[in-house]
Amino acid sequence: MKTKLFLTAATTIFLNVAISFSQTINDTEIKTNVSPIESATSKINKLNPVSFQYNNEKYSNLKLESGTKYGFLTENVESVFPELVYTKSLFHDFGKNNYRKTQIKSVEYQNLIPVLVAAINELKNEIDQLKIQNAECKTLR
Repeated sequence: MKTKLFLTAATTIFLNVAISFSQTINDTEIKTNVSPIESATSKINKLNPVSFQYNNEKYSNLKLESGTKYGFLTENVESVFPELVYTKSLFHDFGKNNYRKTQIKSVEYQNLIPVLVAAINELKNEIDQLKIQNAECKTLR
């Protein structure tokens, strides 16, 4: 929106005025197909955590991080949670004025957190039930 501002009879200044509004959207409005995470413990048990180091000798052009890392092999995660694996592109020098694109698979670790919480909740419920059964067994003695 342009607004005219008259300072004097000889001077006219145009001001660009932007008006913005803020909107807050509730999670229940913006998210659809919301459902609880089920069988989380059995899925988590299929994952094999590993420590590893990137092969920087062979792939030095990719400039991968050095040192020991902790995580999962993407093939392992993909077999259990295919939606958590994505392909990212790395661009690197390949000769004078040449670049090559290399694609590697990666895991969206932050999206694994809700599954871990669901697994913890499942285990807690199982422990609570075992405590009740244990107490019942003690009263029968």
